[in-house]
Amino acid sequence: MGIFKKSTTKKVEEAKTKIEESALQDIPEKNVSTAAGKGLSMKLVKHPHLSEKAHDFMENNKYVFIVDKSANKLIIKREIENKYHVSVISVNIILNKGKLKKWRNKVSRREGLKKAIVTVKPGQKIEIT
Repeated sequence: MGIFKKSTTKKVEEAKTKIEESALQDIPEKNVSTAAGKGLSMKLVKHPHLSEKAHDFMENNKYVFIVDKSANKLIIKREIENKYHVSVISVNIILNKGKLKKWRNKVSRREGLKKAIVTVKPGQKIEIT
C-alpha cells in the first residue's frame, strides 16, 4: 500500500530545518529613537525576572526572562545563547493577561507580560544579579 506510506524521517528533518531557518531570518527589529535622533536596535529579551519561584528554578538550570510579545521560542533561544554564551536545551513561554481594573463604571485591562523559561545545559550557568 504505497498510498498510505509515511514520509521518511529525512524529509521531515529537512522540513524542520527549513522552517527554523526561515523563522530566524524574519526576526523583527524594533527601532527606538533617542533624544539625539539615533536609532537603537531593541532586543526582544528584555530582562531576567527575579522572584522566589524563579530563584527556585535556578537550581534546576532554568532561568526566567521577560520578553517582548512578538518574540517566539527560536528568537529567544538565539538571543540567550548569544548574550550569555550558554547552550539552551528548551524554551517554554507563559502569557500572562493583565488584570481587569474597574474605575467609575469603566472596565479596562492592564498590560500583560510574556515570560520565557529557558532551560540551560547541565553544568552551565547564567550569572544574574
